[in-house]
Amino acid sequence: MPFLIGSLLLVPVSLWIKNWKTIQLLIAVFQTLSTLLYYLIPESPRWLIASNRMREAEIIIRRACNVNRTTLPPNLELIKHPEQQQWIKSGKKPNLFQILKSSEILTRTVVISVLWVATLLNCYAVLVCLADALNSERTVVDIDFFLRNTILGALELPSLILCLLISRYTVMNFFLALLAKTLAMTSLYTLCLFTVELFPTVIRNSAVGICSMVACIGVGIASYMRILSMVHFARYPSMVFGLFSLLSAFLVLLMPETRDATLPDSCLDAVVL
Repeated sequence: MPFLIGSLLLVPVSLWIKNWKTIQLLIAVFQTLSTLLYYLIPESPRWLIASNRMREAEIIIRRACNVNRTTLPPNLELIKHPEQQQWIKSGKKPNLFQILKSSEILTRTVVISVLWVATLLNCYAVLVCLADALNSERTVVDIDFFLRNTILGALELPSLILCLLISRYTVMNFFLALLAKTLAMTSLYTLCLFTVELFPTVIRNSAVGICSMVACIGVGIASYMRILSMVHFARYPSMVFGLFSLLSAFLVLLMPETRDATLPDSCLDAVVL
């Protein structure tokens, strides 16, 4: 939803400023200010518990209860995970390298990274094709340009709604295979949710960050597809998009079903998912 709001707000701001350098500077200022949220947003209690930081987790939980006007028993005891004793004895904390220690998690990471590349490739390819088809005059301050971008930004809303409906009432694997070819943006949002559900709490943020970084490959490839179509075979980009979509449709069948499953907290929970 914040991405949708930002896309819609960018249109009137661009229409008002009209200078792309000023627009880039304004975006950079807001992105810089967003780093201050690091000091305002509390840590995830679930992650703190999985990392054996019980006292900090309890403080955050009680603070949230005060805001929600609910109460907790004074002798609250947070459940510890079996793997925590191993971390305490070894003096080590869970980190991203645990992906390499489990062949199951490593396989899922590779597969989900390919899915991210394929999804982002198709998403940005669709946007590039729409821009070429709808903006033939290529004028920066044309009113129609802003109207078209407003419509394209508003299309994010039904994608978000479909993502929520799919995650609640349908089988994730089946719909990921279909959405990879039909509703690119819905597939992207669903893939984000699916990625979060696959990895354990102790390394979830790092794992999602790796997938997002690898997905930039798809964004970069999509930027050059139009140039390749002019130099080589005209239908070469469409063939690449189609092959990646088919590949992602088959690879997603290797992923476990996460519907009604509890979010994994430890690597052991993720393996037996």
